[in-house]
Amino acid sequence: MDFLRQPLLGSDIAAFVFAVLALLFVVLWWRDREPGMSWLAAAYGVLAVQYFWDASTLPVDARVNRTTSIMLGVGAAAFNCGMVQYVSAPGRVNRMMLVIAVGLPLLLPMAAALDIDVYRPWSHIPYAISLLALVQTAVAAARREPRAGFEWIAAGLLSIPIFASAVVLRTGDSFYVRYYVLLPAIFFGILLLTVSLLRRSYVVVEENKRRHEAERALTALNASLEETIAQRTADLQNIVAGLESFNRNVSHDLRGSLSGMSGLAHAANEALKNNDTSVARRVLPLIANQAEQSSELVYALLTLARVGDHDMKKAQVDLNKLTEEVIASAALIKPASVMPRFIVSTLPPVYADASLLRPALTNLIGNAVKFCGYRPDACVEVLAEADDRETIVQVRDNGIGFAHDQAATLFEPFKRLHGPDFVGHGVGLSIVRRAVERQGGRVWAEAAPNKGASFYFSLPNPASTDSTDSTEFARAAD
Repeated sequence: MDFLRQPLLGSDIAAFVFAVLALLFVVLWWRDREPGMSWLAAAYGVLAVQYFWDASTLPVDARVNRTTSIMLGVGAAAFNCGMVQYVSAPGRVNRMMLVIAVGLPLLLPMAAALDIDVYRPWSHIPYAISLLALVQTAVAAARREPRAGFEWIAAGLLSIPIFASAVVLRTGDSFYVRYYVLLPAIFFGILLLTVSLLRRSYVVVEENKRRHEAERALTALNASLEETIAQRTADLQNIVAGLESFNRNVSHDLRGSLSGMSGLAHAANEALKNNDTSVARRVLPLIANQAEQSSELVYALLTLARVGDHDMKKAQVDLNKLTEEVIASAALIKPASVMPRFIVSTLPPVYADASLLRPALTNLIGNAVKFCGYRPDACVEVLAEADDRETIVQVRDNGIGFAHDQAATLFEPFKRLHGPDFVGHGVGLSIVRRAVERQGGRVWAEAAPNKGASFYFSLPNPASTDSTDSTEFARAAD
């Protein structure tokens, strides 16, 4: 057999194409750090050198030329190593596939180094098996990343052994594979460059989309922040205005009481200088009364402050027992003649802070007693209903009531709707609101003039999957 024949008089042109492809792979690796491109550049560089010195690497008999065996084995190992890295998931290289793809082509250079003769037709088997392993890896990558073009890579890799097998079957001589395999090898190099560029373009498009979405989200966030800042500024201004009003009201109430006590004390002192004790007897109860009112106001303000600063600790609270204690305390303060009839329904347990819940109930029940105690049929009812989300407690009386449009201002400090017939300092309902809202609840009221009033507050129920306290609360509710 004449091994000096060369059916494709274009190996030098193929060498040039391989060299250009190697250079392009180097550029891709240098610019984008594309995985595996450095190994692919080395592989196509080896092919370029091998086909440039084609005449010196031709076989002389049925055995593999040892120089060709070393160059093609090293080139195929570099090619397979680059392809495994290229098609693997980011940051995860299949080590077993890498060993198969690189180890098989290196068997032939090892045989040449050990001076082992290899029959030339059999030398194509390691290359074919390693390429089929790469095809399987590329198919898996195509399933993992459907839009990355790996299915084209798999088809291109599969075309190389198919084309080589077709040449052998057509000619009956594996010598022709040496030249005809150039066509699929060049085609695959161009295909790989195209897929890499398309893949890079897709990544750039996705990155631009993410950036646009991030810009839109940032713009929306800035608008939301501006709106939040404006709202917080308005809230702060309202708080400052409320504090100024609060200070004025406190100063006015305390100053009035203190001025009255001072005036009465001076009057009593002057009368005593003239040995007139009757004046002192009349004004001393008035001084004591005003001092008591001032003391009550200060106590209410301290309670309001404690409710706002209290270190909250929620637990299961027996609402029935707490309500009974509050009613008993109210009965100790008021004469029995003005105490209304109480109707307390069966109340469910609540998940709350008892130290905050007690002043809320105390002020609501105290208000109800105050505004219905003048009636001979005075009655105060305490009711509650619960669902999965919250428990709503209602304190209802049949007293003087108030206009519906006044309900929104009731819970502001020092807001009093009735005249001097009903004494008070106007802080009680503010204590109720702060105590309830600190526990995540809400307060509201419903009423009509001379038809009584109903005050409501809600307390959120714990989720069934929360802490042990929540489980105990659910058992108690059952």
